[in-house]
Amino acid sequence: EHFGLISASGGDGVAQEGSGLVSADVGAVQVELDSGARARAVLLALDAANIDAQAFLSFLPAEAIVVAVIALDDGGNVMERFQLLQGPAPGGGEIPIPAAS
Repeated sequence: EHFGLISASGGDGVAQEGSGLVSADVGAVQVELDSGARARAVLLALDAANIDAQAFLSFLPAEAIVVAVIALDDGGNVMERFQLLQGPAPGGGEIPIPAAS
């Protein structure tokens, strides 16, 4: 697996931000939209902090619908595709949170 944390914010008329962590061997990260278009994320090496990974950051228009985040090697080959969930939670309601035991 090449992805670590993935987060996103924005929408509802505000530009969207997506960020996360990928392994140090990833050459590029792309964000795939529902239209099939892909936007390239910025990669930031974390070796100065003695972390064997990279951070990625992308900014997209508010109306963009992100469907996947894709890790590519230096030759542009897909290493991993992380599909994002779309739509309401299963069963049409909120995702249940287990009670503490």
